[in-house]
Amino acid sequence: MRKRISTHIMWVKYIYATIATASLYLFFRNIVKEQDVNSIITQTYLGISFITTISYHYFNNRKHLEYDGDFLYIIHKKETKRIPLNKVHKVRVTNITFNRNPTWKVDYYDFEGKKLNVRIIPNKKNKNHFEEFKIKVMEVNPDAVIEETPKSF
Repeated sequence: MRKRISTHIMWVKYIYATIATASLYLFFRNIVKEQDVNSIITQTYLGISFITTISYHYFNNRKHLEYDGDFLYIIHKKETKRIPLNKVHKVRVTNITFNRNPTWKVDYYDFEGKKLNVRIIPNKKNKNHFEEFKIKVMEVNPDAVIEETPKSF
């Protein structure tokens, strides 16, 4: 049975879409009223729209990780990538946090021997799943490294 180890934050995109829509509405309302397009308010609306668009793109392209006894599954949109757990060689915490949750980096080798990595935020609801994942990686690949403390700059 697969267990999800990354946070599912897809609901956030709806908040950003709502803010972007409201910002665009206010922007076009100001143009229709023939106000100064270069006003500070209009520039603020454009800035908010830009930030929400970039944030929406970031959250919409997140990868989700699941694992079972033999494989790590990297799910991106409708594509699923299967990585054998013995190809995972490092799991480490990074200095980046999101809402006080540390971001982790999982380093692995693909089937051609190319070193790749994926960043995740572990699922807070099922925190045991991520801990079990780290233990399972160490069982399958004793040479794997688990770093619990971030490296300082």
